[in-house]
Amino acid sequence: MFEFLNSNKKWKRTSILMFYKAYRKMRQSGLFAPGVITFTLQKLLIRLNLNQDLSFLFVAIGIGWATGMIAVIFHDAIGRVNLLFFGGLEKGVEWLGYSDYGNIFIPILPAVGGLIVGLYDTYVVKVKPGHGLASVIKAVVQNDGKLPKWLWLHRTFTSVISIGSGGAGGREAPIAQVGAVFGSMVGQVLRFSPDRIRTLLGCGTAAGLAAVFNAPIGGVMFAIEVILGDFSVRTFSPIVVAAVIGTVVSRSYLGNSPTFHVPDYTLISNVELVFYFLLGVLAGLTAVGFIKIFYWIEGRFEKIRDKEVMPIWMIPAIGGLLTGIIGIFFPGVFGYSYETIDNAVVGNENWFNMIG
Repeated sequence: MFEFLNSNKKWKRTSILMFYKAYRKMRQSGLFAPGVITFTLQKLLIRLNLNQDLSFLFVAIGIGWATGMIAVIFHDAIGRVNLLFFGGLEKGVEWLGYSDYGNIFIPILPAVGGLIVGLYDTYVVKVKPGHGLASVIKAVVQNDGKLPKWLWLHRTFTSVISIGSGGAGGREAPIAQVGAVFGSMVGQVLRFSPDRIRTLLGCGTAAGLAAVFNAPIGGVMFAIEVILGDFSVRTFSPIVVAAVIGTVVSRSYLGNSPTFHVPDYTLISNVELVFYFLLGVLAGLTAVGFIKIFYWIEGRFEKIRDKEVMPIWMIPAIGGLLTGIIGIFFPGVFGYSYETIDNAVVGNENWFNMIG
């Protein structure tokens, strides 16, 4: 029996060694180069006798599945980082004997998260900070949908740290950008045409949002209307498929519960439509005010950056510190949970927190 086990182990070592040698030879010969991969896929499609649209649909399915998995990992990682930061703070405060004053230490958490993100962006990514989705739209319009290939990995890491430590950014824009960059990367590696790359970028965006919100239709409409602005059938079909696959992957791991638990409501009188109209106007004005305040604050930070008052990597830490101070009074600003929105939907949230 022991001789058999020893021989079996020897066989495994020999097999692994053979695979490793074969892998090294393939790398040295350039078989893993993008052009070789594209040529191999083209030969495979010719053998399968598939037309270009059908084969492109399979690529969209792959992007939907991969982006769905990224969204699941993204969701889980944020929860773990959040537990590490806030759970660690709670235990640390108890150990120091300051349990009654724990809230005053909360601003430290998003500040530390911002510091990590600032250092990482400055010395690892070396990319000037900007708006995630704005850069995606700019790539669609000006750069044939091409984005830096490995930017999605960096954005996943920085978003997990920022949101998990209490940053107020939310998960929507980061996962949309991550999915978009991943789709763009696949299109570039496979050397697709600019139109195809833009479509794959939209596939990644739709799949990411669909997976996070468990809402495939919402992901599709956002990608088509906001990111691409293209309603053609050749664009619509792959994006729908990618969004559905992303949702299926997300549901298989995270469950089928909706992101927001909206209670049933029935229209009793047509007079209510007047109030809905007024609500729409009020929401639009609020959005305009929010955007103006957002850009005003951003302008102040840009002046600090341009005048070099402090190192650029400290700016996210200052933003995190301010978020933490606000979070002492308005806990709903912390970006990990949708609890405040859920409470507001069912009427259980006070106006003070909603205004904050």
